[in-house]
Formats: sequence, structure tokens, C-alpha cells
Amino acid sequence: MRWIVLSLLILNHQAWSQSSELAISDPLQYVSQLETQVATSSSDLSLAQLKSQLKEKRVIHVGEIHPRYSDHLIQLAMLQSLHQHSPNVAIGVEWFQQPFQPWLDAYILGRIDEAELLHQTQYYQRWRVDFRLLRPILQYARQHQLRILALNAPAELTRQVSSLGRQSLSMEQLANLPKIHPPGAEQHQRLSRIFEDKIPADREIEDFIFAQRIWDETMARNAVDFLKQNPDHKLVIFAGNFHLAYQAAIPEDMARQIPQLKEQQVTISSGSFEDYEPGAFDYFVFTDPIELPRHARLGARLNTQNACIESIEPDSAAEKTGLMVGDCLIKFNETRLSHYADLILKLSETPAESSAKLTLKRQKETIQVEIQFN
Repeated sequence: MRWIVLSLLILNHQAWSQSSELAISDPLQYVSQLETQVATSSSDLSLAQLKSQLKEKRVIHVGEIHPRYSDHLIQLAMLQSLHQHSPNVAIGVEWFQQPFQPWLDAYILGRIDEAELLHQTQYYQRWRVDFRLLRPILQYARQHQLRILALNAPAELTRQVSSLGRQSLSMEQLANLPKIHPPGAEQHQRLSRIFEDKIPADREIEDFIFAQRIWDETMARNAVDFLKQNPDHKLVIFAGNFHLAYQAAIPEDMARQIPQLKEQQVTISSGSFEDYEPGAFDYFVFTDPIELPRHARLGARLNTQNACIESIEPDSAAEKTGLMVGDCLIKFNETRLSHYADLILKLSETPAESSAKLTLKRQKETIQVEIQFN
């Protein structure tokens, strides 16, 4: 009996390994054939049944833990299913901030490539999550010409409130904000629990809660504006779980502006059995963890405009190669590096423990070196 159980465990591990490899090599095929269980407050159902139930909804919120690849695959699965049912689907995302909408539009229309999108939206400075996690969704949107909405508020604004307080906002800044409603009592408690151990002793927790509400209300307003201007469209929103849980934050803020949405929107989250919190979301999709492969690390801090080295970590690939502070990287193998985002994108696509040729400017000299990544 012990050998039978061991054999089943080995077979299950092999099947999971093959599935995990497909999720990395061909995420769209992976989500197309994905089968898993879904929990609701009243019953369990299949992923196919969940997709069928979403067809009559206008707004579908799909949450995420930002660096978790399996969460983004569920987002892709929901997007693909909705788009197959109706071509009039748009995608609202937390990952990009609203002032950079023109660059997202240019990317979807094929006028700029990924590197230029990441550079112009200051993605690596403002979001900093591994872009490989989001790439399948953005590529699907570009392939099918689906509008992606940059929902988020500018980081400068929320950072100012968190660091200097609400009273630091100018009249012009306040005029450009949506109306900021205070959170309900339960949401206020949840926010307080999150922030109470993370803020300095001389700061007001209400400022951090107000900054959080700026995020929520701004994303809700931008989403609602799109829905009002495009009455024939559905909207799928991808945002962090805390912006969506318990129908608070974004869903509640949207329903306040369009009351009909109270019955026309749903929330979805995903994760392991340990992550499941009954009642937090309308649907919870059970998933296995999937890790993207490690990628090359330079081990240096760079100027975020022109890929010039500002500092080097001890015992890093950069130090072992002999790179120096002030070196400006201009080519990665045969790819010319126009800016910081070009380099970060190339590093994310290069396996760890591999090598590459770097061309750099050191003062007036052009140098080519071979680097072995950690």
C-alpha cells in the first residue's frame, strides 16, 4: 500500500510539474485547459461553471497578490473567457497610473514596444513588480486590441499624503481628486490593522487610510467614467485583493456612482486552501503555486533614466566582472540599451547563472565585457 501511495504522489508531482512548465511556456494554452474547483459562500463549482455565471455581469473584479503568478493566470483565464463571449471587453488595472494612459493606448495599437511602454510609464520606478507576471495579459490585450485602462492615482499624490498628511494637499490637488468617502466601520478596522504596525510613531494613521482611499476612489472613478462613456462594454478589473475584498473599496465606490452595479458586478480571488477566507469574495478559485524561473541579476543600482551604475553590491555579478560606479551600459549582447527599462527587461528575460556580453561607456572609452550572472 505504501508503494501505491508513493507512486500516486510521484505521478501527481510529475503532472503538476508538466502543468507548471506549460503555464510558463504557453500561459494562454495553460489557462484554456485549466480545471480547478471554485468556492462560493453557498456551494462549490467548477471553473467552467464560474465562467458561465460571469456572462451576465458587467464588471468582474479579479484580485491578486501582486507577485503571485498563479493569480495573474486566473486573471488571464477570466479575461479570455469574457472576451470569447463578448468582444466588447476592456481591462482596468492597478499596475499603471492614470496620467500614463496615452502610452498604454500606444502599446495596444502597436505603436511602441514593451520596453518603450515600461520606460514611458515609469513602470519599474512606480510598480516594480516583475513584468513577466503581467506580460501574458498585456500581450493578449494587444493581440485582440482590447483597451487597457490605467486606473491608479499618481504615486506622488498618495506618497505626499502618507508622508506629509492630508493638510499638505493644495486646493488644486483637492479639486482634482474624486470625492473621498470615509471607509465603513469594518473596512476602517481592516485598514487600521494593516497600518498600525507599519507607520512611524509621529504619523497619523488616518493619513495612511486617506491615502488608501485616494487609490480606491480614483480607480473607481476612472472605471465608472469608462463605463458611462461605453455603455456597450464589460469591464474586468485587476487589482490587489485588499482593494476588492468584502465588496468594499473599489466595488463599493463604483456602486455608489452607478447603483445598478450592485447587482452587476462580482469579485473573484484565488490561491491555496490556506488563503481561502469565506465571505471575502464572491468566488474563490483554488490554485497551486507556480514560480517563474530565476532571472539574471546585475547586482548594481542604476540611474533609472540611462542605465548608468550608481552603486554596486558586494560579491555581485557586477563586482566580479569589474564594473564600476559611473559605467553606462549601452548594449546587452546585440540589443542596444536606450534607457533603464531596456536593461531591466533584458535581465528579466535572461536565465540566472547564464552569461552575456555587455558594452559600456566608461568616461570616454567604450568597453565590452563578458558577465557571468549569479
